[in-house]
Amino acid sequence: MSYGPREVQGKKETRKRHLKQIILEYEALDMEMPCIRKFEKPPTAQPLTLCIECTPEKDYSHLDIMTAVENVVPKAFEKKRVCSVQYENVNVICGTAGRKNRWLITVLDFQTRNLFLRSGLVINGELFPLRRYDDVIMEDYKLHLRRALARKKILDMLSSSADEGKLGSLI
Repeated sequence: MSYGPREVQGKKETRKRHLKQIILEYEALDMEMPCIRKFEKPPTAQPLTLCIECTPEKDYSHLDIMTAVENVVPKAFEKKRVCSVQYENVNVICGTAGRKNRWLITVLDFQTRNLFLRSGLVINGELFPLRRYDDVIMEDYKLHLRRALARKKILDMLSSSADEGKLGSLI
């Protein structure tokens, strides 16, 4: 099937608009979240892990977190109701600055998890809500997928345009 000059021009314009739209979506995603954590595979479920997010200026120590935990559940570590407390420096993971850092608290059972979800933690007089880590990491993963899809669309469009030898006319 051959196309006349008008149809070819129409296809070029449609492709050009489509590519510009994809690039705009990609740039909007960059503006919304300039640093997106990358994943090789979907995150594994950790239903007994909770998360506190706090600004980098809040320079809490493990002792601060552990004290706050024990204010909610006395002797939580002795009774092994809390298994671990881990600091996650999101800025180092993403290679950026200004992102909220995370404290991960892994508990023994769902009862303890639900207690912490309802109560939150008071650290140095400030109340911090706790969230399920699975929810937090899944939000990161979804952003990663959105960016990967947008990038793939751009590369596919550029690749198909280059294959046709029309790259210069698209941009």
